[in-house]
Formats: sequence, C-alpha cells, structure tokens
Amino acid sequence: MPFLIRIVLVVLALYVLWRACARLLRSLGMMSAGARSVEPGAPPVDELVQDPVCKLYVPRREAVALKQGGSTVFFCSTACRDQYVQQAGRHPG
Repeated sequence: MPFLIRIVLVVLALYVLWRACARLLRSLGMMSAGARSVEPGAPPVDELVQDPVCKLYVPRREAVALKQGGSTVFFCSTACRDQYVQQAGRHPG
C-alpha cells in the first residue's frame, strides 16, 4: 500500500512541476498558449499608418483616407482630416 501512495505522490508532484514550468515559460514568451503559426496564404496583418496631424498610428482598414494628387493620406478621424485640409488651405504646398 505505501508503494502505491508513493507512486501517486510522485506523479502528482511531476504534474505540478510540469504546470509550473509551462506557466513560467509562457510568461517569458517562450511558449504560447493556443497561439498558431501563420499559415501560407493567410491574409497579411493590417498595415499601420500614421496620422500626419496627431501622429497616432491606426490600422489602414480603419483609417479615414484622403486622396491628394497621386497619393493617399490617412487619418485617425474625420476631425484630424478636416484639420489637415484646413491647414493645407492656409499653407499650400
């Protein structure tokens, strides 16, 4: 009987040690919990663009776009876009 208890205790101790090591590695970023690798052909991560007015970075798909000449300028909001247009009207260039 004591032999069976000893085996159960050793297995339990190994399990607790394994869980503690996994948690430590996960917190250090060496092991990801449920993270999957990027598969070939998967859509790319959205590009960040910088608002020229407030300097905030926003995902391109969420940005307010303004086509100006041959290029596109991106903004975090319509307020920043309007401020940019107003400043450009006062200071052409």
